[in-house]
Amino acid sequence: MKKLLLTIAILPIAAYGFTDSDLDGVEDSVDRCPHTPLLVKVDRYGCPIDRPAKKYRGRFSLKVGIAHTEDSDFNNTLTNVTLGYSYRRFYFSIRTKYYLYDSNVGSGGMGDTYLFGSYSFKFDKLFVNPGMTVKIPTADSDFGTGNVDFIPSLTVDYLVTPKFDTFFYYGYVFRGSDQYGDNYTVSVGGGYKLSKPLYISGSFDFDKTGSNYLSIFGIYRFTQKYYTTLNYSYGINDKAVDHYISLKLGVKF
Repeated sequence: MKKLLLTIAILPIAAYGFTDSDLDGVEDSVDRCPHTPLLVKVDRYGCPIDRPAKKYRGRFSLKVGIAHTEDSDFNNTLTNVTLGYSYRRFYFSIRTKYYLYDSNVGSGGMGDTYLFGSYSFKFDKLFVNPGMTVKIPTADSDFGTGNVDFIPSLTVDYLVTPKFDTFFYYGYVFRGSDQYGDNYTVSVGGGYKLSKPLYISGSFDFDKTGSNYLSIFGIYRFTQKYYTTLNYSYGINDKAVDHYISLKLGVKF
């Protein structure tokens, strides 16, 4: 059970890299025109250069997904729902999850809820995104510690070319439970925007416990409004969970 609880805070780090849902080269949290058609030249705010940038307007996003973790000691499957809201360079979200099944418990149950807030700074091709996650202990006793955790984080992303970016993520987990101790997670990688509405990234992820992962992340835009993401992490040492995969469907409105 200890390995399972530690994994909850480790595995999601691969998805914190650069995210560009409309594939215009502007990171989502600062993109004022989130539905720009492909191959349309945009300004630094993600709006077509042949028209003035839109005035600041908040927008919502909803993601629903399913994830599976597989290890020699256990396996589990869960669903998660994330509601996000962005305004100017601010981004806020609430995410909760429900375990459909866990082999250690023999059943499913409610997971914890996470509140996240961030602010994006943009310096030409460089994005700096500090954020804070607060874990709210909504989980059943078998799926959480029952304590509030605080996770300050920093994502730095650099656009090497209009199609290629590199990123760095660092997050420190201040646990409300002395039983498991604090932790940190680090992710270093890069991504490439393909000619089709597809962005793929790869990263090397590690944490304080010595768990090492290789991860891939992809986002595909079906339309200007609907998209899907896929994340897979492979544990490359004994301390890491063997396999983690997550599929999400998203909509912007």
